Amino acid sequence: MGACATAPVHDMSPARSDYASVHAPYQTHTYALLRTVAGFLFLGHGMSKRLGIPTPPPPRAPPFVIYVGGGVELVTGALAMLGLFTPWAAFLASGEMAVA
Repeated sequence: MGACATAPVHDMSPARSDYASVHAPYQTHTYALLRTVAGFLFLGHGMSKRLGIPTPPPPRAPPFVIYVGGGVELVTGALAMLGLFTPWAAFLASGEMAVA
């Protein structure tokens, strides 16, 4: 057997627990920030498609994309930003992005 076979295996759990204990206080704030930014992006794209704010949708965009896609983005973005029904809003938004 070579030297590699007899080398001791180091347990990485103390470093992991130190990392988790340092970042644990920021977990809820980081999640809220991520949810707010993602919701704002969806809301912005939905407003662009449905309301024409800040820019109108492309002139040759299919009506299905404008009305259904824009509506889903508008509603799920607002719900995600507000933190209301977040799992369902994320599920619908991810389904809409999978179709797109």
